[in-house]
Amino acid sequence: QQVFLGQRKQVLPSTSVSGTAEAGSSITVKAGTTVIGTATATSEGKYTVTIPKQKAGTKLLVTASDDAGNVSEAKEVTVKDVTAPNSPTVNEVTESSTSVSGTAEAGSSITVKAGTTVIGTATATSEGKYTVTIPKQKAGTKLLVTAITVSFWDSGSRFFHYGKSRNDGNRNSNCH
Repeated sequence: QQVFLGQRKQVLPSTSVSGTAEAGSSITVKAGTTVIGTATATSEGKYTVTIPKQKAGTKLLVTASDDAGNVSEAKEVTVKDVTAPNSPTVNEVTESSTSVSGTAEAGSSITVKAGTTVIGTATATSEGKYTVTIPKQKAGTKLLVTAITVSFWDSGSRFFHYGKSRNDGNRNSNCH
């Protein structure tokens, strides 16, 4: 007899794994070779296994076994990144600047907008550095710099005004 292990999903924020399996089967979740949680599938074949919080990218192996000792093939689940990155830092920008540079989460996608218009994009390096080429802007132009991670978490944004030095009250304001 084979044990069925159907759909499984990581329940965020990474403190449980749930899915479907053969009714009454024992579910085991491992990180590497270490068992980090077990549960029993309900009579409807649903299960939720409580696990310790895991780092994003951790690969978990989920198996189901029945009373006869039959064990399913392991299904792999990767823990998703659910933490928004910090807002990007932005180096000084002036009316003669043709780029915006700073730091952000490594690999994140950087977008610079003037109003609602995208004026440049780039990807942060593995060291978290980025440089976005932009056209020169007039002094006082408000720029919005946003970093979005590979898992599509928005960092929050930084607003910048050329030629001004003030905090406009936004959550992540830092104007130059």
